[in-house]
Amino acid sequence: MNAVAKNLKSIRTQKGYTQDDLAEALHVTRQTVSSWETGRSEPDIGMLITLAEFLQTDVTALIYGPAKTPYQTMQKKYKIWCLILGLFVLAGLAAYIWLQPWLRDYRSRTYDMRPGILYQTLLVPICTAAAGALFPCILSLWTNTAIRNPWRYLLLVLGVLALVPILGTALQFAIWEQPPGFKGVSQMTLWFPFVSRNMISLGIWANGMPFLSGICLFLGLNRQIDH
Repeated sequence: MNAVAKNLKSIRTQKGYTQDDLAEALHVTRQTVSSWETGRSEPDIGMLITLAEFLQTDVTALIYGPAKTPYQTMQKKYKIWCLILGLFVLAGLAAYIWLQPWLRDYRSRTYDMRPGILYQTLLVPICTAAAGALFPCILSLWTNTAIRNPWRYLLLVLGVLALVPILGTALQFAIWEQPPGFKGVSQMTLWFPFVSRNMISLGIWANGMPFLSGICLFLGLNRQIDH
């Protein structure tokens, strides 16, 4: 089946017309329309123009197929981003399964908490943010999730701010010199007091806020498009 035959049949069915409807409107037989749609014959230029007018489309759509909408074009990008974000999530799961036990063993042997805390304050938030962004990204494959300005800019700012505490803490741990005999987080004065007392609060800021940040950043960077 050639391109014209395939496009003609697709557009006709989308418009809700039968071959008989098309034949009657164009003053041809149903067999002629059937021949066009099976590729046994092709309409001439004049008939293509008449077909386009009746089907309320243009000639290029009959020859090359309907033009893709901006949303259909963006769907390809969403698929790529779903793949990238999914890889980050898988990396986070792999680190949780294999890296975290090693870090616990290393901490018990050396009392050096910096590798484990850097894992908790850097790698975990990044992978968790990717998981948060993956959620609306998957939804974007079926529906337009873009938000109009200025709300989009507000979400972008909130997404960045949500990552500041935990990533700032990661920076402090990266440059912190562990004193001899250090054995607990409670002995350390942190820049951010809401994670200075225990590992529970640290876990909340390392998981909950980055997840929300990922959602906000995706929606903030996702521009409004037309279907």
